[in-house]
Amino acid sequence: MTTEELEELLVAGAEGPRLDYKGPCKWHVNFFAKDILAMANMEDVSSIVIGMAEDGNDYKRVGLNEEELASFKYDDMRDQFSKFAQPMVDFTVAFPTDKGGLKYA
Repeated sequence: MTTEELEELLVAGAEGPRLDYKGPCKWHVNFFAKDILAMANMEDVSSIVIGMAEDGNDYKRVGLNEEELASFKYDDMRDQFSKFAQPMVDFTVAFPTDKGGLKYA
């Protein structure tokens, strides 16, 4: 995902059926399973942007620190998630940077 593609998701500023924001956190399969499964049922591409903190009724950009980023290891994520869906849900993970230099998953 490019910075421009990330910016399009961040500028949306509101969640919807194909876009979900999560605050800064480490990967934990139980925390993300419901969202990944729900988005897997969508026809088009869906995104979960991790690094957006809720601020009242809005969201603010906070990004992820290096420890949080390092927890999103694709192979580990797929292995852990395999117990939730058969056949396996197809998902990817990317680590884009916004225009201000903050990193997201």
